[in-house]
Amino acid sequence: AEGEAPLLFVGINPRRLPGNRYPGNQDLHDRLMKSKSAFANLAQNWNGGNRYIAPGCAEKFYHPQMKVVQLLFGKDAKFEKHAAATELFFCATPHAKNLPIEESPCADLYFERVFLKVRPIVVLCVWQSVLRYFQRRAGALNQNGFLLTIGGHSALVMHLPR
Repeated sequence: AEGEAPLLFVGINPRRLPGNRYPGNQDLHDRLMKSKSAFANLAQNWNGGNRYIAPGCAEKFYHPQMKVVQLLFGKDAKFEKHAAATELFFCATPHAKNLPIEESPCADLYFERVFLKVRPIVVLCVWQSVLRYFQRRAGALNQNGFLLTIGGHSALVMHLPR
């Protein structure tokens, strides 16, 4: 989304997967780090001439997120018109091992900006560990479905089952 969107999907961090994984995204990460315009295009959900998150997109990780958008806004809904995706950590790694997810210093520094720009109605946590981060931050331990308030804006936080 370019600004406000009703849905905000939150993952742990971008993954750098070599090409021997389905389909791998190391080339994408390399391209994004070399080109500000490629990075800006991806922020608007464009990768080359195609939508990055779309029905049947190459990264299967995004299929459940796209399905939620379609269920709520119709089968022809465009992800970027109704949703945004972000991460607790902005550093790309091959996996999330050893990242201090529940006490994320990166999220503590940057999530607020994203949240207040998107102003979501619902925050959908892609992983349980992401939900635990928000539970700690909102003082809502062991709850799924609670309000998170930052800078005067509130959103419902829920776990997105896989």
